[in-house]
Amino acid sequence: MEKNKDKGIYVTAYNQTVDTIEPSLSNLPSYIQTSIIPNKIPPGEQATIAVHLLGRECDKWGPINEMIKLKPDNGEQSFEIPLIANIIPNFSRMTPGERMKAPKVVFESDRVNVGIVSRNGGKVSVEATLKNEGENVLEIYRVYTISEGVDVKVEKDKIKGGKSTKVMITIDPALYKGEVVNGEIVFVVNDPNNPQSRLRFVGEME
Repeated sequence: MEKNKDKGIYVTAYNQTVDTIEPSLSNLPSYIQTSIIPNKIPPGEQATIAVHLLGRECDKWGPINEMIKLKPDNGEQSFEIPLIANIIPNFSRMTPGERMKAPKVVFESDRVNVGIVSRNGGKVSVEATLKNEGENVLEIYRVYTISEGVDVKVEKDKIKGGKSTKVMITIDPALYKGEVVNGEIVFVVNDPNNPQSRLRFVGEME
C-alpha cells in the first residue's frame, strides 16, 4: 500500500462456544485501528473484525509484520493474528513535469558477485554502486534483505542528480543459511518508476 493512504481489512469470526463472548484486540501499534462488530457475540453467531492500517501514521517503509493479539473472552487464552503489509512511497500527486525530473535509480550492474564464501572463514564484504540518473534528489528510505547473515549499508541516503553512492554488502558465513549465495537487496526509494529497486548478489559457498 502507498504511504499516506489507509487500507481496511475485514475478517469474519465465529463463536463456537455455548456462551456469549466479548472478544478484545491488543498489541496494536499507533497506525493500526481495530473494531469488532458486534462487540458481544452470542453462541453460534458471527462478528466482523475490522482492521485499518493508517499509512499516514506509519513511520515504517517496505515490509511490516505485526502480530495483533485476539482474546476471545475474559479467560487466559489468546490468539495472534499476523498483519502483513508493504509500504511504498505515494506518487499519485506528481505532475508529468515532476516525473520528468524525478530521481532514477541505476545500478552499475544488475547483480554483484561476492565470489567464494568459506563456511569456516570470516566475513566477506563487497561494494556496489547506486547512481541517481534523474534530476532531483534521490532519497533512500530503507535498505533491507530477507537473507539471514547479510548486512547492507549505504554511504549516503540522499543522492543528488548525476551522483552516486556506495553500497556495502557483508556476508557472515556463520549466520548465512543456504548452500549457495543467492539473494537480493531491496531499496525503498522516491523513484516513481522503481520505488522498490532490487539488486541481486550471488556467489559460491564452500
